[in-house]
Amino acid sequence: KMPMSVSMNPWFFFETSWNNNQYKTADSESGEECANRAFKKLTNIANTNKCKCILVCSHSNLIGYFLKSIDNTLPFSWFKEMKCPALYDINFEDNNFSWNKNLEFPNGIAGH
Repeated sequence: KMPMSVSMNPWFFFETSWNNNQYKTADSESGEECANRAFKKLTNIANTNKCKCILVCSHSNLIGYFLKSIDNTLPFSWFKEMKCPALYDINFEDNNFSWNKNLEFPNGIAGH
């Protein structure tokens, strides 16, 4: 049976794994494993295609964990406020990702 504190808080699992990237349930991956999976796949895509722009569609959990792997200072409150879908300016150079958080998007387009 699920503890009352878990059933009353729909964010419990996400917040727990956000604050402890090793946390996972029996049949899931940890936040760190999720971020590593995204990092490897996106690195492969970027290196293979040598293009300037890649559009990635995924659920907010994977994108959130991936962005946190780029900027480990992101608080869980930011994750809860993520807009989906949204645009992110992520740059890839020398096998490293960087996130340009200062990019301004036209009115009506969600961006971070």
